[in-house]
Order: sequence, then structure tokens, then C-alpha cells
Amino acid sequence: MRGALIGLLIDLLGIPARALVLLLAIVGRYPAWLVTPDDPESPFGKYEPTVREVYARFGRYLGDVYWLAWRNVLFGLSYRFKPARFKGLIDYSDLRRTITARGALTIFCVEGYQLLQLRVGGFEVLAGWMVRGAALDPLTRRQPVNMEFRPIFSLRKAG
Repeated sequence: MRGALIGLLIDLLGIPARALVLLLAIVGRYPAWLVTPDDPESPFGKYEPTVREVYARFGRYLGDVYWLAWRNVLFGLSYRFKPARFKGLIDYSDLRRTITARGALTIFCVEGYQLLQLRVGGFEVLAGWMVRGAALDPLTRRQPVNMEFRPIFSLRKAG
């Protein structure tokens, strides 16, 4: 699972990247591999009420740290690994997709790119390529720059 390995590597790089964000946030300038490609300039995430509230209450420095070191760690780097054929794609309705569920394991597959979702207790592990949205909701038009089809390896609270 190439996507899972790349995702794990990006997660491991996220540890020093968080420290780097603490330093770079002082001047508010960031390399492209650190920022979210769909929202590359501070203040970030203006379209999300929670993020707007963080900026309003705590200012630019902590708002940037929240966005880049907590919520979207290394999304710019992750986006660089997104397969080129899916960059700029906004309509997923013509893509081949399957969803296979076996107990706690669900496998989402879109055009041969797989995401494994394993639910254990109140948590889930996501490993592979983030194709869940493309598999579950192919009819919604996406923004030209979006984070679907990026490599991922994540342990998170099940939603």
C-alpha cells in the first residue's frame, strides 16, 4: 500500500514540521509544501467558522499554528503526492468505484486507488489514498484544488 507508506512518512515528518511552524509563524511566511494548496495565505481557513474564531480570539500567530501545526499538518506536501490525473478534477461521477465492507473493515476503491478503513472501538485507522469522499459521494462537484486522493495514514476518533 504505497499510499499508506507515504502517508505514514508524512505523519512522521509532521513532528518536526510542527516545530518549524512555531518558528515560521513569527514572520507569517511559509513554503508551499507546508501550507494547504487550496488556501495558501494567512489567515488560513476563512471559510470555516471554528478557524475564524481561533483567529479572532487568539490572533494571527496562534491561528496559523492551529491551521498548519494542528489541523492541516503538511497538507501541501501530501498534495504533491496526489496522482496528477486527479489534480484539478472536479467531477468524480465517471470514475470506477467499489466499496467492500467486511465487519470492521471497509475498503474504498476508486480507479484502483484504495483506502482501508478499520474501525476498532471508538477509533478508526485510515490507510492508503483518501478516496472515501469520491467513493461515497461522486456526484458533488469539487473545488479544482482539493485534498481527495492524497496519501493518508491516520488513527482518529471514529465519526
